[in-house]
Amino acid sequence: MMFDLPFVVKALFRLRGYEPQPVTFLRIWQWIRQFPRDHHENLLRLLSDVRLITRKQTLATLLSCNEEILRRLEKDGVGVRDVVYVEMDSAGSSSGVMLHLLRNHARLLQRGATFVHSTSVEEVRRATQKIGRGALVYVDDFSGSGDQFIQNRGHVIQYLPNTFSEFFLTACICEEAWLRLDAKGIVPVTGLILWKRTRPLHADSVVLDPDVRSELVQLCLQVGPAGLGYRDLATNIVLYSNAPDSTPLVLRGSVGQKPYRGVLPRYQDL
Repeated sequence: MMFDLPFVVKALFRLRGYEPQPVTFLRIWQWIRQFPRDHHENLLRLLSDVRLITRKQTLATLLSCNEEILRRLEKDGVGVRDVVYVEMDSAGSSSGVMLHLLRNHARLLQRGATFVHSTSVEEVRRATQKIGRGALVYVDDFSGSGDQFIQNRGHVIQYLPNTFSEFFLTACICEEAWLRLDAKGIVPVTGLILWKRTRPLHADSVVLDPDVRSELVQLCLQVGPAGLGYRDLATNIVLYSNAPDSTPLVLRGSVGQKPYRGVLPRYQDL
């Protein structure tokens, strides 16, 4: 593996601070040795392409994007007291954690903003009726396909007056979710958009040679049938607190880490 040392060093540097399982030289070696040697260089290249969003970066993005939303609304005569922040109720979602971080660091309670949970339709109804005209801001750290968001929004939308605009505030969003939200009139505001073409294993990617991509996809399918992750999104981003379920299985490993050990497992995989 010494031949591929630059990729190893790059991966170690870029993935520092991953919490479910720290990325170390030993763990990279234990992961890579499960696969035939002629795949090692391409696997390490794939790993070194993964980007980690740190806690500090996540918070900075949420704060800056939130202020961007508030500036937009202010131009339309909507103040922070007319804004309702929504915690999304999604399996494995860190929406609540992100909303609490934003609320505390942006001093939103002191500024008069309102906070509700997406499943508490009565809270949503009362808040929007009291305000009359304003905005809903949904908060999370990542959105891949947009499926969970659309499902949770369904609890809210039936009680939402047409005098309210909608924003989705997130640290990172995939192109697929961005397009779905935009088509529904929801404004995504984010620090990073993951375009299909920039994800090495995505079918629309231009990052890898097609033959190399095909070989790596086969390794993903060897680990499990959902080899490229949820809806074949093949994302190359991890949050400090977890990897999305759209992360390719060759990086995550098997559930329980048997028979395949991952180098970037989700907490749910361990």
